[in-house]
Amino acid sequence: MDAVRRAADRAGGGKHRTAFTLVELLVVIAIIGTLVGLLLPAVQSARESARRSTCLNNFKQVGLALHNYHDANKVFPPGAAGVGGTVYESFTPSGELSFLVRILPYMEEAALFDRAKLTQDFDSSTYTSTASGKSINETRIKVLCPSATVFDSQYVTGATTHIYGVLGPRGTNPATGQIYDCYGCPSGAGGAQQGWIPKQGVLGVNSSVSIAKITDGASKTLMTGELSWDDANCYRPWTRGFDPAGISASAKSTLYAIKSTKYNGSTNFNHVTFGANHPDGCHFGLADGSVTFIRESISLTTYNSLSSRNGGESAVLP
Repeated sequence: MDAVRRAADRAGGGKHRTAFTLVELLVVIAIIGTLVGLLLPAVQSARESARRSTCLNNFKQVGLALHNYHDANKVFPPGAAGVGGTVYESFTPSGELSFLVRILPYMEEAALFDRAKLTQDFDSSTYTSTASGKSINETRIKVLCPSATVFDSQYVTGATTHIYGVLGPRGTNPATGQIYDCYGCPSGAGGAQQGWIPKQGVLGVNSSVSIAKITDGASKTLMTGELSWDDANCYRPWTRGFDPAGISASAKSTLYAIKSTKYNGSTNFNHVTFGANHPDGCHFGLADGSVTFIRESISLTTYNSLSSRNGGESAVLP
């Protein structure tokens, strides 16, 4: 054994190596730091991919519930129901409610639906009472995007929604050259005031649209959209629909480009833009029940054309 040890000592210069040198340690630390730097973006990307998958699945569930509602009632529910004066279509029962309340039985939320009353407004005791625990408004349902940061209402206590009805387009129809029609606006008026409600969406104000009325094709007509970006400033209880002031909480127009316009506090609540914290775009549910991801770079003409159910436009999904 002594001979072996002496031979090893000679091979190593007569010294035993018992630790890393400072230079070696710094090199190892630098390599680990580089690997961590390369790994973190991949981990973040994987997490966002998982969040997008969850969000997409939520849209699929809502789309399926909407179609089950259509099967039972022969029409889709109004995106936002409520009393809005003579310029808007009437809807019975006319509680100030979102389409989400009406599809609860088709989203495995029958118990919650049994507590609701379709003739009552979202801020009535039916929806705000906590006598039996959480109020209906405070109960979270599967309409929230995990990439979002705002999950509660910014007006009236309650959970919010990130899935909204598409009211329809505003602007000029590229197929006809005519201004898209709307409730409450002067004939031929473009743009939008807060109370100018588009007529040509699938989930409109007090609407009752059947598949047969989607003449542009259900597979290329937007029905629901994602509104979950941080600065939108329009988050309300998921139960809230339409009120006499002409305000639509649960459905929005496609007047402006995706993720471009937040609520200014007074005049554009119905036209706050769809958008998300996902990179580059957000999800939309189509009238045939499928889901698509649309990038923020989509042209406004194509975007408006896709939100119209009967305009005769030739737009296709990008």
